[in-house]
Amino acid sequence: MNPLAHKHISTTQFKTNLIVLRFFSPIEEATTSAHALLPDVLLAGTMTHPTRRLLQQALEALYDTRIRTSVSRVGNTRVTQFSVEYLDDAVAPASVTSEAIGLLADVLYHPYLVAGQFDQAIIEREQRLMIEEMESNQENKNYVANKAFKQVLFAGEDYVIDIDGTLEQTSTIDAAQLQQVYNELIASPGLIVSVGATDPTPYLSLFQGRQADVSFVDRQTTSRIHPQYISDVGRFVQASVMIGYRTPICFDDELYYPMILADSILGGSQSSLLFDQVRETHSLAYSVYSSYQGAKGAMVLSAGVDASNVQQAASLMVEQVARLQAGDFSDELLRNAKQLWMQEVETVYDTNTGTAIKSIHDWGLGRRGSKYDSIQQMNQVTKAQVMAAAATLTLDTVYAYSPKEVVWTFEPSNHSKKQ
Repeated sequence: MNPLAHKHISTTQFKTNLIVLRFFSPIEEATTSAHALLPDVLLAGTMTHPTRRLLQQALEALYDTRIRTSVSRVGNTRVTQFSVEYLDDAVAPASVTSEAIGLLADVLYHPYLVAGQFDQAIIEREQRLMIEEMESNQENKNYVANKAFKQVLFAGEDYVIDIDGTLEQTSTIDAAQLQQVYNELIASPGLIVSVGATDPTPYLSLFQGRQADVSFVDRQTTSRIHPQYISDVGRFVQASVMIGYRTPICFDDELYYPMILADSILGGSQSSLLFDQVRETHSLAYSVYSSYQGAKGAMVLSAGVDASNVQQAASLMVEQVARLQAGDFSDELLRNAKQLWMQEVETVYDTNTGTAIKSIHDWGLGRRGSKYDSIQQMNQVTKAQVMAAAATLTLDTVYAYSPKEVVWTFEPSNHSKKQ
């Protein structure tokens, strides 16, 4: 294997340097829990610093250097991330770059092993913590309802696979399986992005792998002739209404920016159609918003409501999509949506982490422009383009997670149905 591809973003904006290393791999249901657990086990110690405490002490001695890990998904691609943030050499009393990168390499390539295997005691400890977090999530209504809705909306598609795995899987992970997924990880395609004043390129040959050539878009879609209306009886007092739309527009589509604005106008702020009508005017929801999933080609509307208001809230939510498609929104709302998005972009670039992640995202989509290019493109989006993007939204699923059974009786507007 060769050194991983590396992109350095030179800036003196931050006192710290950041290196983000990402591995990309397909999501397979049988190994999701092990892949989710692996970064925690790797951070539990290295051969040089065999306990989490000793590793932490070594990091703190380097002027509070920090190593973080995460596992997420984009479409049907697992993203396993390792990052190290350290004081820039121009600011630190002594050079930090080499040692900080060395510690990250140790975490990744020299994990603490016993007789050539991951330590079972560490595995069991991290399993226990992961299971406790999973059990805690089961007491979160929004988490439970959203997970149930995802299983309904994307039934039969790989997207239903939970990136965090399952309780059953997590409890059975052993050293052999962890070794298997570890070998898969370090052989996966990868990419390194660094942000800061000091270019770490001379030290990055430690990181080996295959050059990343991955897709961030998941086009696996269930064809549904008519919308489905489903409800589940839950154990929480408050009900959740979730409505899923399909769209062919994803990250790589020319209507991507118009769809972002459509999402914002629909449910992205306190001046949005959903907030104004469902929450403020009709007082049917405690919370209501929309969420466009550009990797999947889906728009999800969500609301927390009283069980007695499920039908009325769902009907009104669908009506707002019809209004969006018909262009029944003000020019001011469109301007506000653009301004909100531009503020969010500026906020992203206010941190080295945001700068790195945005760079990785753009790299995956083949975009080479700056933030100013994207802002200019967004400014040029017209109302007609927003309407064209919204017109692609096809109603797929109306779902309620409610303390009592829902027998659906309302029918949405014809132009919100699949023709």
